[in-house]
Amino acid sequence: MAFWAGPNSTGEDISRYLGTMRAIVAVEAAWRDSIDQARLYLYRMPAAGFSLVDMNAGYFTNPNTVIPAGREIVTDAPAAVAARGASLIYLPSLWSLHDSIAASSLSFSMIRMRNAEPRS
Repeated sequence: MAFWAGPNSTGEDISRYLGTMRAIVAVEAAWRDSIDQARLYLYRMPAAGFSLVDMNAGYFTNPNTVIPAGREIVTDAPAAVAARGASLIYLPSLWSLHDSIAASSLSFSMIRMRNAEPRS
């Protein structure tokens, strides 16, 4: 999951959850080795034809086939996250943070929570 200050985020929520950080990417500690060994492909897409479908999470879609404008191979995901101004944190479970962030005024993406361990 990831979260950051959005246009409607309160100072209280920013201070409580982000402090001085711009954004946070939180993952379960069990994924650490997989993340450290991952080879990712970051595609840069042209802006034309994309529509915003979720303002909070920043999801865009395009109904047409799109040819990427470029591709970057990422071999150090934690460094790539840091280079983009976010902090990567590892937690035993995401559910408590998930519930707190979902109830806050922060912007977030939690699209992959189906990969999290079940609630205990």
